[in-house]
Amino acid sequence: MARRCDICLKKVVHGHRKKHKHSKGWKYRAPKTKRVWVPNLRDVKLDAKGELTVKMCMGCYRRYRKEGEAFLKRKNKKVYKKLLTLESS
Repeated sequence: MARRCDICLKKVVHGHRKKHKHSKGWKYRAPKTKRVWVPNLRDVKLDAKGELTVKMCMGCYRRYRKEGEAFLKRKNKKVYKKLLTLESS
């Protein structure tokens, strides 16, 4: 499964960690090591029956708990439409 937030589409980011040590030992350039930034994801059941489960980052989860379905409608219309079709049936 992809490590991506279904609401805001936040995903894994790759980069370098640079070690800046300014002394005699580091003459030429700062050594770089690879690192990964991973979003803090959580599985959330959006409807009462548990049919619609979405992966949300914690930022989206906090906003969803505060604002409810209005947040989903504003942020990601596809997820909101799926929720409406499940509630109507």
